[in-house]
Amino acid sequence: MNIKRLILYITIILIPVATLFGYILFVISTTDWKSNLGTFGDSFGIVNTLFTGLTFSGLIINLLQQREEIKIQKEDLLESRKQFSRSADAQEKTARLTAFSDLLNEYNEQIKILSIRISESENHPSKDNYLREVLNNSPPYKHPMADKLEELKTKKSNILEELEKSLQNRY
Repeated sequence: MNIKRLILYITIILIPVATLFGYILFVISTTDWKSNLGTFGDSFGIVNTLFTGLTFSGLIINLLQQREEIKIQKEDLLESRKQFSRSADAQEKTARLTAFSDLLNEYNEQIKILSIRISESENHPSKDNYLREVLNNSPPYKHPMADKLEELKTKKSNILEELEKSLQNRY
């Protein structure tokens, strides 16, 4: 709480209290209060007004404090929204990178398996060497899985290009 507000609150409270004490001193000094106790008691109707004023002052102080607290809550809410948005963006980036990584791992595994199958089938000794020799010497020999291997390599390179573009756009 800053000093200006503290001075304001003290002033709001002290004015009615000082007025009450001033009134009591005025009544006591001007009248013979022992003989007129009934009149003196009736004169405290003003005290009711004083306490009503104090209550109203307390209400005003309370409203000012609530306004300040609501302002702080609003600022906190805006900041938490910004943090939530940043967190969501980071999660989205992480999910994309994970998906790219999984897909690349899958393609690498398939490329490795197809490469092994192709090399095994080309190096596998055949019972019929003549047939193998004819097939190897015939114009462009292409293994049946070679097209699939090239397709996977192309997809892998496309994904890597897409990943590079995505990373360049994000950062």
